[in-house]
Amino acid sequence: MGDPGISWRGNEGGEEGAMPTSEPTRDFPERDSHISLQSTESDFHIPDDAESLTLPTRRRTTKKVERLEMEIDRLTLYRKIDQIARKINTNQETTQYLLITNLSDNLRDYLLEKNIGGVRLTLDDQNILLRIMPSVQHGCIIGRCTIFLSQAMEIAGLSFESDRWEMTGAATKQGGFCAKEPDVSMVPKPHPLSTIVGAWPSLVVQIGLSESQSHFYKDVKWWLHNSNHNTRLVLLLKIHRQPFWVDVELWSEGLEIDPQPESPVIKQSIRVKEDVITSLEGSSLDIHLDYEMIMREARPSGQEDIVITQRMLRRICKEIV
Repeated sequence: MGDPGISWRGNEGGEEGAMPTSEPTRDFPERDSHISLQSTESDFHIPDDAESLTLPTRRRTTKKVERLEMEIDRLTLYRKIDQIARKINTNQETTQYLLITNLSDNLRDYLLEKNIGGVRLTLDDQNILLRIMPSVQHGCIIGRCTIFLSQAMEIAGLSFESDRWEMTGAATKQGGFCAKEPDVSMVPKPHPLSTIVGAWPSLVVQIGLSESQSHFYKDVKWWLHNSNHNTRLVLLLKIHRQPFWVDVELWSEGLEIDPQPESPVIKQSIRVKEDVITSLEGSSLDIHLDYEMIMREARPSGQEDIVITQRMLRRICKEIV
């Protein structure tokens, strides 16, 4: 039986009732890290406006009772997600975030394995923070972003058939203190002479409501810092609901000469409102993705950057009415 108001993650292109599609395997966080939210070093950031759901403590008992208790907790969680989702979809002022505490191991494993559509996870060994983005608008932007990013790669001479890069969707990555899911991600295939190890994406795309701006900035820092500089670019798409527009921001690490090199810098900021595109930061109305940052290798002679054009941006950010 389906869960109310929640679609499975294979349905993020905007089609209702689509069957689940395969996504990259999650990188499961280790449970023995013993990290608590009180740690001053932890980068598990909880937004001030996040709603909280504390599940009841369950004692070990028979398998049958444990299964029943897990089902009760699961339904409680889905009702809370659906409540927040309905508020977002009716444009009521609300948070996108739900902090779940006191999870059983069974429910935690369930959330990791089931890939709930319209939800992204940040988690450590004790807590899970859900970013809820249930509307068709979110799903369509994710789907279009994947399509047009692939198209931009092909125009730059990096077709998917070249087997030089891979779209890795919402694949979970484990950082030093917690794990996180992007909305869209891309991993370049290692060059034969490359010394890069691991499959952290070089580009991450995050999509959400403009009200979550301060949390977005912390997400940017998380990806750049925890990837050990393998994630080079973060593209933010911030949806403003009334009136509708989308701010597109491209972030990267600061220069090495910067006294705080881990502080992200904004390279470009563009507002897409109906068919009008305005530059808020930078001179170009196209989004330019640096080849060396995306592919993690020296630029071949004559190689152009990957460009998400104004035409592509209009399609990606088109309002669903």
